[in-house]
Amino acid sequence: MLRHLPTPVLLQEDVTQGQKTEENNQVRVPKRRSELVRHQLPFKNRRMKLPVKLTHDPYEARMTSSVSKPTRRKELLFVILLLILVSIFYQCYANMSFWDVDSKLLANLRSSGCPVPSRIEPVRDILIFPALRNFRVKENVSPDFGRFPLEAKDLVKIHNFTDRLLFPFMPSMTRQEKLVSLFVFQKFINICSHYNITFFIQGGSLLGSYRHHGFVPWDDDIDVYVDVKDKAKLFCSLKMATPTFDVIKYPRFQWKFYYTNTPTLRAYKYRWPFVDIFFYTVNGDDIYDVTRGGKTRAFKSHNVFPLGTSMFEGAALPAPCNVKMSLNAALYKSEKMCHTGSYNHKQERIKNNMIVRRLPCEKLYAIYPFVFRRKMNVSEDKVEEVLKIGHKVLNTVIVTNNCAATNKIS
Repeated sequence: MLRHLPTPVLLQEDVTQGQKTEENNQVRVPKRRSELVRHQLPFKNRRMKLPVKLTHDPYEARMTSSVSKPTRRKELLFVILLLILVSIFYQCYANMSFWDVDSKLLANLRSSGCPVPSRIEPVRDILIFPALRNFRVKENVSPDFGRFPLEAKDLVKIHNFTDRLLFPFMPSMTRQEKLVSLFVFQKFINICSHYNITFFIQGGSLLGSYRHHGFVPWDDDIDVYVDVKDKAKLFCSLKMATPTFDVIKYPRFQWKFYYTNTPTLRAYKYRWPFVDIFFYTVNGDDIYDVTRGGKTRAFKSHNVFPLGTSMFEGAALPAPCNVKMSLNAALYKSEKMCHTGSYNHKQERIKNNMIVRRLPCEKLYAIYPFVFRRKMNVSEDKVEEVLKIGHKVLNTVIVTNNCAATNKIS
């Protein structure tokens, strides 16, 4: 016979302790971050970071940003350090190339007998001619550079020359060749301006400026005059432009300043296009050309100085104050007559089947731009110059005569 065991009686203390145990076993979401850390870690490790981040943590974004800050700082520092190293390597490479250019320049100066300066100041490339605003020399120098003009039959097709009398007056340069010529001339002007060397245009360039406001269409070189006193200074100043540019001097011939990277005149020491540099000396009221050693082609000083300006391809260049009186009789005999030379500078030879021709300029008015003048006042010290091709006006400028009052433009 089984004996019934007495039902155990739970005391109030035991009931209370059991309820507390169940409450402790329940997972309670803490309301604060401090409670989260305190409830999930032992007492001695409460200051440690959580090994696993809870997805339902309302402070997850704040904790993620605070934890990733050191990593982002390290990445930023690494990028900055990398950029610094790249810039240092680039500067070292650039300096090595500069040293190489400077070494060649210094060697060139020593071999030319020029004094070697302690510090080489670069010449600023100031824009002189508007046509060179977006100019890139490598884009305009092709393997066929300098081979123009073509045969007469090809020129007839290109320029629609139907009159055989106009063949000697066909253009001598393409657009690319003219731009490279201006590029060389601009470098020469900037060097003279940097080293305070006075020059002025003369010869065919002065004639082209007076009659066309630029190149004579059938001419292919640039002529300038420099005082013979500045001869040594000019030579050493132009030598500073090497190796991209260079100058060749002759004892009894005009100097050549040129761009070295053109495929022209391979049999010569210089290249085309070039600037022909002539020298003059002043003796009283006379100016003599002393380029070839002797004194030739005398001009009157009061027709040249003080220098004025004349338009050349959109730029006002130094020129004699009285251009018309300064033009050589062999180059400028009549304002109404045009004449052509028989020499080809880009090939340094006489033009094939070409002779010196004279032609009334009015037959070329519809083909090339010409300058027409009108006196502005009675004193004739101001003249309006209108550049036209046919009946189309291209440009208008007002020119002031800077010469003495007795020397008026006629």
